Amino acid sequence: MLKNVLLIVAALLLATACYGQEGFPPQDPPAGIITPDHTVVEDDGDTPGITLFFMGIAEDELQSNIRMDKVAYVLGETGVIQFDVNQTAYIYVWTVCPTANRIVQLFPSANDPANHFAAGSHTIPTPGRTYRLQAGPPEGWKWMQIMALSHPLAGVGPHTPIPFPALDLSPMVWSQQFIAWLSQELPAGTQQAFNFTSYRIVGTPVVQQGTLRVTSSPAGAQVFIDGIPRGVTAQWQPFEIYLAPGTYNTTVRLAGFPDHHRTVDIVPGGVQEFHADLMDHVDPSGHGTLRILSHPPALDVYVGGTYRGATPLSLSLPVGVHSVQLRSGALPVWSRNVVVLPLITQTITVTTSGPSPCTYTINPTTASLPAAGGSFPASVSAAAGCAWTASSPCPWVSLDPTSGSGSETVTVNVSANPGSPRTCTLTVAGNSLAVSQSGGLVPMCLYSISPTGHGFPTAGGSVSVAVNTATGCTWTATSPCAWISVHPSSGTGPGTVVVTAAPYPLAMGQRTCTLTIAGREFSASQGTPIVLPCLPTSYSISPTSASFSRYGGSVSVNVSALSHCTWSATSPCEWVTLSPSNGTGSSTVTITVASWPAFGIPLTRTCTVTIAGKEFSITQSRAIPLGP
Repeated sequence: MLKNVLLIVAALLLATACYGQEGFPPQDPPAGIITPDHTVVEDDGDTPGITLFFMGIAEDELQSNIRMDKVAYVLGETGVIQFDVNQTAYIYVWTVCPTANRIVQLFPSANDPANHFAAGSHTIPTPGRTYRLQAGPPEGWKWMQIMALSHPLAGVGPHTPIPFPALDLSPMVWSQQFIAWLSQELPAGTQQAFNFTSYRIVGTPVVQQGTLRVTSSPAGAQVFIDGIPRGVTAQWQPFEIYLAPGTYNTTVRLAGFPDHHRTVDIVPGGVQEFHADLMDHVDPSGHGTLRILSHPPALDVYVGGTYRGATPLSLSLPVGVHSVQLRSGALPVWSRNVVVLPLITQTITVTTSGPSPCTYTINPTTASLPAAGGSFPASVSAAAGCAWTASSPCPWVSLDPTSGSGSETVTVNVSANPGSPRTCTLTVAGNSLAVSQSGGLVPMCLYSISPTGHGFPTAGGSVSVAVNTATGCTWTATSPCAWISVHPSSGTGPGTVVVTAAPYPLAMGQRTCTLTIAGREFSASQGTPIVLPCLPTSYSISPTSASFSRYGGSVSVNVSALSHCTWSATSPCEWVTLSPSNGTGSSTVTITVASWPAFGIPLTRTCTVTIAGKEFSITQSRAIPLGP
């Protein structure tokens, strides 16, 4: 049976599919109908009626988009169908003739029979085909539907009529009838993706078109433009449609959420983007109830990767999107993203063909690698739609990818082994893969230590020093000083060295020693260094005087002082500045003398500044110096 899918079947007047078809007026979907990626499911009998199961589109699910290359076509004009698919799939396109009570397949056709496409963007007619799709009467809005399948649809060929009673001119009603018929034709485990688009047949040409791109969170919402259903948002790319220039009322609708409306202005060649955050008006602090049923029962339920119990099961979950997976033992049998809404009870009913509808095999199941490491492929064989995971408990073995669906290849990457032989058992699609690796590779030995130094009290003491290196790398530890020792004096691989300092008998001053541990220096000190007082004789400056012309200038003065002795530099004259004005230990002071007018009395001026307690004499003359 088909579950969790939307089929929007629409009318397309291209080629000769629906002669005499009348234009369809815009209509809203009828109440209770299947909506994008939601399933209407029957209750289990405890409570009469139906409940809605709100589902987002998972990124790894099969998805498709469809659009026309123009917003409108003049009668007799040729058109091109454009579509996208996110996985390799079989593509089918139908036109719908409700007045004739039938659906007619447009693609594949006798003129264009190959319908197996890789992931990406494609066109109909396919490249190299010479037939054309031509717009026919009557004028008005038309719809077209696409279906993507992971398996081909048996028994349905080009232009196969599919009769059923047309209940309405709405594409939403056609979808119900078509899904009921299609559910009997697909093999178990087939992935399906449906979408639709619309366009217009006109009598006169349309001016240059613009583009509207619509996204929603969660995805799977219907897009209405001026009340006409035009498509469904997808997880993997925006819904995109071409429109004639003008103003349009756009609505994004998903059952269980408030409608999002926006008026958009389309200009020739322009692009308008509309994102509808459907969760924006949902109380994030609320909870909803999710009831999960299965046939057969007793399937394990995981929400966000955490085991929550076995079916049948009712869960109270916070509002938001939750990843729900059903497993039979270690084998996943069903998974979806579920949107939980506040104060709503939603029911999921999952029917499988047996307790383990998905079976998995891997090849190889054992592998041996050399000490240098390397990579090898492990193939997973499973039916389409059967999800699986791959995991490694060992840090030296990594897997890519770590999850998948159907048949695929996992690359196993094994790091080089610097030590003894080792083994690791991987789990791939529920199967064990035993990996063994030989040892004996000579490692590249790099070393570091921590800490790299320590100050010991006069009473002595010890400190532990960590040696960081690869397994199998040897090292030594030595001390050139009699008052400090190391233990052990050698080692292999990562280790610890204890450095011990003896008591300092003088208890005054400081002694130091540089040790070597694993080729790295370790600085040890003990005691307190003797600090000499800062006396006037502790300072000196050079030079002690300077002469300047009327143009002024600067001179550097070297200050010599003990490293802990502070000093200052001051000037009593406003035309002389010093920088810096203070310091500690030896440094340099820059004296800057301002310029002086050439004429005036006196002819010279002097200033005595003080730097580190020492006088520095400055003389400046108005006389114009001779020579350069």
